[in-house]
Amino acid sequence: MTTNSQTAPTSASSRHLKVVPDNPTQLKDRSIVYLAGPMTGLPDWNRPAFNAATEVLEGSGLTVINPARVQLAETATWQDYMRYGLRGVSQADVIVVLPGWRQSRGAQAEVAAARSIGLPVFEYDALADGGDK
Repeated sequence: MTTNSQTAPTSASSRHLKVVPDNPTQLKDRSIVYLAGPMTGLPDWNRPAFNAATEVLEGSGLTVINPARVQLAETATWQDYMRYGLRGVSQADVIVVLPGWRQSRGAQAEVAAARSIGLPVFEYDALADGGDK
């Protein structure tokens, strides 16, 4: 869990994903993206960063599962949200992680689950800057 504020990704209008076209494991060949990153302890649950990244990814033609958009009951626990998140991971073709994910117990669990079922994991900033992982 981190308490540091995360910087929201730049809006879709000024940021585009640069995906190398000849690599079959690239994000462009994946249609459903699960977005993982830190939420607990951050202002507004880090929704601005999740929503800005979703805008960019969807603007690149991808379908995004954004856990920051889910609204469970007020009595929902961290475990309830993780159950939702892990279902999202199981439905995705690829995972994209936001900055600070390594300091998030939930994002680490989502990445571990993704890797255990053979899904590629991409760093959001590397994708937006033209890298592939």
